[in-house]
Amino acid sequence: MFYIDLAGTLIGVAALYTLLGLKRVQLASLILMLMAGGIILLVLLERGNQKYSLAWVMVVPVMSIFLLGYLWGAVYSLVYLAIVAFLGKQGLLVWQPSPWDTGSFINVIAIYVLLFMFSCYFEASRRAAYKLLLQSNRKLALLASSDVLTGLRNRRSLEDYLLTHTDTQQYLAIIDVDDFKHINDHFGHNVGDDVLIALAAIMQDCVGDLGLVGRWGGEEFVVIYDASELSEFTRLLATLNHKVYQHSFGLTQPVSISIGGCVHIGSDYKASLRAADAALYDVKVSGKNAYKMAGE
Repeated sequence: MFYIDLAGTLIGVAALYTLLGLKRVQLASLILMLMAGGIILLVLLERGNQKYSLAWVMVVPVMSIFLLGYLWGAVYSLVYLAIVAFLGKQGLLVWQPSPWDTGSFINVIAIYVLLFMFSCYFEASRRAAYKLLLQSNRKLALLASSDVLTGLRNRRSLEDYLLTHTDTQQYLAIIDVDDFKHINDHFGHNVGDDVLIALAAIMQDCVGDLGLVGRWGGEEFVVIYDASELSEFTRLLATLNHKVYQHSFGLTQPVSISIGGCVHIGSDYKASLRAADAALYDVKVSGKNAYKMAGE
């Protein structure tokens, strides 16, 4: 038994080195299974069925499936079962009935505890994997609905919102940064990105919990606002114009925005966007840095 334990220890060290040093998990798992299976076979050859040693064979399927996966674990288990069946057949006329003694009791308890530990470890791994999966799904959902640069909702997310919220009256605005191409050309695209990020923060702060702010694309933003009166919405648009123009973006020129707004009712959000876009065009033509409601 000393030499059996020594061989198992050496193989275990080799598996640990393969896992930590070479970072080859599958190979380390295979070495560990060969060690465990080999020790059990050596014990059977040494003791036969005495001390209920044969019960250790039941550990192999659990370990192989857990460490090697379903496919290779099943292959390993079937091959191992064939070897154990051969040894058992060879021992039919040699092995004697095993008495229930202290050694048998210790063997059974040890097997029970080992299987229980594997079961707990498997359940803990399953829960950890499920938790990681939920976190990954949340991150994917956030990435799918958020603008990478500003962190605001992206166009797809805004359209989904407008399609699903058709039973209430809302106000909608398209916001465009005035002369943004000049900012990019004169100060560089990195500065232009910083301006968009700062604008996103200003708009998000002004809108708060009463609406949504999203980046429609490029230098265009969309605001969806819940208000009981039109005057509340126009007051918001005026505030946006003022705060953006007064904000220091670290440039040698002020930054301004033009806004086109409209009342949005029902599911035809595209018609509302066209109306807001037409109002935005009027603002651009008439001098920029202002807002206008569609139909005015």
